[in-house]
Amino acid sequence: MDHKEKIRSIEVELDSVEEFLDYLNPYKSHWGERKLGRYPKNFGWIFRGQGDSDWALTPPSQRLPEEGLNKSFHPSIYRRKFDKSALGEDNRAKHVTTEITTIETILVNDFIDISDSIGINVSYLKSSHIIKYFDSIYRKLGRLGKNFGPEYHALYKTPDTNIKSPLIDIYNDFPPPELYDLFSLAQHYSIPTRFLDWTFSPFVAAFFAAHDVAEGNIKSEKISVWSVKYLEAHPVRANRNINLIFANNSVNPFLRSQRGAFTLVPASNSRFYDLGRWIPHDEVMLNGLPKEWQDYSSIIKKIILPSELAEELLISLSRLGVNYITIYPSLKNISEHMKIERRLRSSENDNWINRYFNPPYS
Repeated sequence: MDHKEKIRSIEVELDSVEEFLDYLNPYKSHWGERKLGRYPKNFGWIFRGQGDSDWALTPPSQRLPEEGLNKSFHPSIYRRKFDKSALGEDNRAKHVTTEITTIETILVNDFIDISDSIGINVSYLKSSHIIKYFDSIYRKLGRLGKNFGPEYHALYKTPDTNIKSPLIDIYNDFPPPELYDLFSLAQHYSIPTRFLDWTFSPFVAAFFAAHDVAEGNIKSEKISVWSVKYLEAHPVRANRNINLIFANNSVNPFLRSQRGAFTLVPASNSRFYDLGRWIPHDEVMLNGLPKEWQDYSSIIKKIILPSELAEELLISLSRLGVNYITIYPSLKNISEHMKIERRLRSSENDNWINRYFNPPYS
């Protein structure tokens, strides 16, 4: 069974918001037995909403420029990274893996430096120990230049004796676990990294699937919510090709309110060098299962709804207490929340909210 056939086998297409929300209900039998285990905040699944059901599970830093915000940060890199005629196929893989890793490192480091410069407390992320990790990454990438490949694997694992840097395997384990909190914080504030956002709440995932479509920022025929069973004993969780990351919620109110988590393919640089492309997380998950595995939908699901129902879905989610202000709780977001709610209520002909925002004057 090829990857497209596996994807088709895990799809659940629904035609109404009522059916969609009913399917996402965590008490339904198709989610299996509820087990608390080590993570009592969830019933064993993580979820991700996407505004286009055709999208693969690709992290921000590995998307094409027109699909994400990467072009805004380093347009010169993205203009030449797919230029096979200029680089040649072999050199292209070396260029892309080295340059994208460099871009990510610089952006995350700059994000923390700027946060610190404007008085936001990130001291726990800017210790001398963490700075050494960045120094080590910069030096290794600088020495590697265009020669990124398995033949240089030993160099990655060799510490720089001048700065007594930690051992870092950029080829098979990037970013190192010591930088997970830093990368996850930057990722959650729109810095493109190789982390992929998930949530423990199916309804929060549904909000993210519908929001940009309802606002007109995404044009698509269908939206989707991906779900993955993550319990440690399960084949997906046991697949060491992909990591599930529980970030520090105490310093990130948005991550806390969204009940967020991340997935990471640590060896994505190695995979790009070998295959000439970034491997989406859904492909890593499905291909990492045992060959004899047949029931893919018991551990990975893709629940689909027509995009024309996105506004109706947001209205229903708001009634369940999932809306813009519960997702992004801050004073500056209250007005945006009020505008969205007004627009949604207007679309369902709610005269009361129109009177509230537009009282009659004599």
